[in-house]
Amino acid sequence: MKILRRSLIGLLLFVVLIAGLLSAAPTAPLVLISNHVLNDRDMQISNVTGLSIFPASVSLESIEINSSRYSILIDSLNSSFSLLELLRGRLSFLEIDSMKISFNETSGEGNNGLSKFDIYQLQNQLKSLPVDLLTVFSYELDFQNLLATGNLTLDKEGIELNTRLQAEESPAYLIESSIDTTDFEVVTAEIIFSSTSEPETSIAKSDINIVIKEDSATFAASSIVVPDAILHFLAQAEPLAGVSFNNQALQLETRAQISNLSSTITLDDVQTIIDSEADQSIAFSNNRNSTTKINLPLTIAVKSQPVTGLRATLSDVLLTTELQSSLEAHFEGRLDGVSIQCESFENCEVVGDITTQLEDLSFDQIRVASATAKGNFQAVLNGSEIRLSPSQLRVTVPSLEYGAVQTSIEASLENIVASFNDRLQVSAYLNSQNLEIELDQISLIEPRLFGNIEFHDKSISTSLMLRTNNQIDTTILANHNLQNSRGSLEIDLREFQFSDLVPLSSLISQRLVKGDVVSGSLSSKASITWKQQEDKTRLYAGQININLAELSGFVEDNFFVKLTSELTAEITNPLGLRTLDEQSAYIAKLDTGLAIEQIDWNYGFNTALGDYYLKDLNSEVLGGNITISDFNFTAAKAENQLAVVMTSLDLESIVDLADYPGVAVDGLISGYLPLIISDNGITIEEGLVGAINPGGTIRYTPTNPISSGNPSIQLVSDALSNYQYKTMNTEVDYDNNGDLTMEVQLQGFNPDMNGGQPINLNLNITDNIPMLLRSLRASNVITDALKTSLE
Repeated sequence: MKILRRSLIGLLLFVVLIAGLLSAAPTAPLVLISNHVLNDRDMQISNVTGLSIFPASVSLESIEINSSRYSILIDSLNSSFSLLELLRGRLSFLEIDSMKISFNETSGEGNNGLSKFDIYQLQNQLKSLPVDLLTVFSYELDFQNLLATGNLTLDKEGIELNTRLQAEESPAYLIESSIDTTDFEVVTAEIIFSSTSEPETSIAKSDINIVIKEDSATFAASSIVVPDAILHFLAQAEPLAGVSFNNQALQLETRAQISNLSSTITLDDVQTIIDSEADQSIAFSNNRNSTTKINLPLTIAVKSQPVTGLRATLSDVLLTTELQSSLEAHFEGRLDGVSIQCESFENCEVVGDITTQLEDLSFDQIRVASATAKGNFQAVLNGSEIRLSPSQLRVTVPSLEYGAVQTSIEASLENIVASFNDRLQVSAYLNSQNLEIELDQISLIEPRLFGNIEFHDKSISTSLMLRTNNQIDTTILANHNLQNSRGSLEIDLREFQFSDLVPLSSLISQRLVKGDVVSGSLSSKASITWKQQEDKTRLYAGQININLAELSGFVEDNFFVKLTSELTAEITNPLGLRTLDEQSAYIAKLDTGLAIEQIDWNYGFNTALGDYYLKDLNSEVLGGNITISDFNFTAAKAENQLAVVMTSLDLESIVDLADYPGVAVDGLISGYLPLIISDNGITIEEGLVGAINPGGTIRYTPTNPISSGNPSIQLVSDALSNYQYKTMNTEVDYDNNGDLTMEVQLQGFNPDMNGGQPINLNLNITDNIPMLLRSLRASNVITDALKTSLE
């Protein structure tokens, strides 16, 4: 407006000089004289054409006014005046058909110049313009990359200004405004923002009313906004790509108190209410199949503070989000007590409280029935960067399932820091207060999870520590890229030493079997990677290492001593484990009621296929050996067969275990037992066992030596009183009920009968092995027996 005022003063001086010289001076001398007068104002007049001078009026076809900052080209100017008005420095009216103002690139004017307009000074400048009626039928203002066109009427009562504004960078969009003032104190305006491309679309429309009183003003605006049209205008913004609103239009009602118009403008009280006649919420979706709703009305209140800048508060914000993609979930959230403090529009701080509720989350194998998060947040906007810190959330997840793993957690997310500068980055410290982890009836005792979680460049990473009963630590490092679905997992279970004071049962609770580990050490490491293939399936790779060092413990009424093995296996697809090479294992002692010692074997498996194998098992039992050369077990088979070879077992030890009253046997046996393993249990069909030369002795002394009434039984009893056998061939059968049947064929003699005449005997012996083993264990207290074995 300074430019307009200076230009009018220049024109007025030009008209005064014309009137003074009326008919005596030609155009060139007049321009020369005018420039001499205007030179101190950094203004020069040139290219004056079509000058016509009359006693009470002046007209010209064109005139050009230049300065170091701008140039003005006026076509068809008409002015009327009286001599008295000229002496007072005013004109009756001034009409301009066309006026074009162009700013020089180095002038400092343009957009920055407009932003420095002082409303109070503008009002005074308009009132002091030296013309009673100014009419510009067509004007054009060229702000380098911004073009404004329109018309202007200004008189003593006010101003009427109509403008069309277009940016060079966005030629398809247009801002149209119509502004009227009453006595330069009441301003009414209509502003329309629209798209000129086919089809023409209205983006926003505002009706504005401003009342200026001395150094203050009240502001009121009613606006209709079309959200999808605004998004189309902002289509180049990557974070908004794919977003669409479900609302046809939103209503914005704004009220403001403005003060200090003559100096630094202050917004004392601004309130904006966002609402919709047709909807109760703002709803928007994106191309990732998510829909978010924010309840209406939404109120924003802003106050200006002299030192700290602007302070804004929001009404409580209620929002819900539905995700329908590979990640399915329903979110509900509430923001309370939100306030915004701004030193400038590029430097703001936001604080408030947040409550979120998540329901029915489903992603891959993850299932979350519900979850809540409550806490406070503090966000800082600095230029194009948004930082969220420090903030804390209390997170509660009553049930989280991942495959067979079931978890519940109450935890705090502390030191939350989030920033957005081209890319979103989030970091937080997780600290669990209540945590439960269960897998197939096995759960950790008093677990605690803590460590860092980060989101950066579309990747989630964690560096966590899992501590169980404040005794054993497991490090968990994980990373997953949400864009390409690639990830990795590193697990390191530090070596842990079991003892009577800290047994396995102090770390885990399990309902599968009665058992515990009370000695030895355990450590493990795992490295797993995955990626998503074109068919959306996951491809896994990696390796796991488990080190068992001299573990001792018991399972049910059986105990084991110094179990040792170093297992190395690779991850398979579908997800499973496969041993890379033959693995070795060793147990110093396994006592099931029958003590088996020095057991060593090789093994391997492929869990994805259900294949397991055992090779070269050797053990010491009953004074001899039991070996298994090769055994392959396939879970898919109805039956799997296993051959057990017995060598030099001591019959005296076997009979002592069976505790047959009055029976004493010596000698050694070897044999072959074909075991069949099925869903019904273990069976043996036609196993063969025989005595090793030179045989042995059987002595049977009845506890009640009364003569039997059956001669055959009496003969056998007499023969076994001192039976010297040379051969003992036995056929062994075992059914799935645990009944052992042995058909024994004996060849030998009793030196005390018939002069040692040869006697052949056929005996059938039956026993229930599970009952026998239970009876053998009944006399032992398992923990005492294990303790004795460890000493």
